[in-house]
Order: sequence, then structure tokens, then C-alpha cells
Amino acid sequence: NNSYNILKNILEESNNTKLNKIDIDLDLKNNILNFIENNEIKKNSNFKEIKQILNEKKLKSNVVILDGANIGFYNNRPDKGNKISINQINNVVNYYLEKNYEVLIILHNRHLKYNKFNFNENIIISNFIKKKILYQTPDKLNDDLYWLYGTIYLSKFTNCYLITNDKLRDHIFSIILKNITKFDNKI
Repeated sequence: NNSYNILKNILEESNNTKLNKIDIDLDLKNNILNFIENNEIKKNSNFKEIKQILNEKKLKSNVVILDGANIGFYNNRPDKGNKISINQINNVVNYYLEKNYEVLIILHNRHLKYNKFNFNENIIISNFIKKKILYQTPDKLNDDLYWLYGTIYLSKFTNCYLITNDKLRDHIFSIILKNITKFDNKI
């Protein structure tokens, strides 16, 4: 039921408001991509890996990028002693795979590294890795930047959908403060 409610809200509406497609022009997409790549992600020596994954996905149609932590912690807060729900992530992944979408889960490696999972959860994680649909972001880098980068990058080539509840306020303000003259009000 929780997973169904996540999907129903994501696909149809949020707080009884019909969701609209968000689209930005190519110049702004490139400015945001350059900002993230040059100021944030370049700290990752494995950045080539995510670019390779994205370049393979850009040849597909209808790609869904999942904010894995956001889905796994939906109604399941770690501050209340809960761990990330691999089953919730798996339900959302299966939903989109059954609809013939390409899927990419972006998840910070700490969620898998520092949690103990049961046998079934470990099988699910192994399957994500075998299917090459899981990208684990590295230590000391914000996973939000990866799914933001991936979504904007892929949207230049194909239909790309992002599943998250994150409002990105901290990143938007960071970009605006550093590039106020470039982006103006278009952000």
C-alpha cells in the first residue's frame, strides 16, 4: 500500500494538484550541468562512470531516475530508528520496469554500506547491481547532485522523469548565489 501510494501520488498528483511537466531551455540546462560538473561533481574521480551510464541511457526512451534515499525513507524516517526500505525502492523499480521504462537508481553508498539487510533485501540489491540500474554515489558528495545532473543531462536527449519529493532548495540557492548574473530569474 505504501508503495502504491507513492506511485499514485508521483504519477498523478500531489496534494490534489495535477503535476505539470517541468521543462527548461537548453541554455539553462547546459548552465546548470556545467555548474554541477565544475563546482561539485568534479571532486569525484569516478565521474566518468556516471557519465558512461548516462550516455548509455540517453539512447533509450522514457528513462526514470529514482532518488533512492527519498523513496526508501518515504514514511520510514531514519531519525525514528528506521533503515532505508529496499522493498519500497524495489516496488517502484518493478512498477516502471513493467511499463518498459529504463530505470536508474541514484543512492548514496552509505545507505548500503552501513545498514544490515536481510537475505531478501540483499538479493534485491544484488539484482539492482547485476541489471546495472543502481549507481552508488561516493563518500563526501551529495547524491542529490547526481540525480539532478542525470535528469537534466538525459532530458537533452530523451524523455526523462525524476521520482523524488526533494524540493532542492539548498541546491537552487547555491546555484543562484554563485551565478546570480547568469541565471537571473530563469532558475
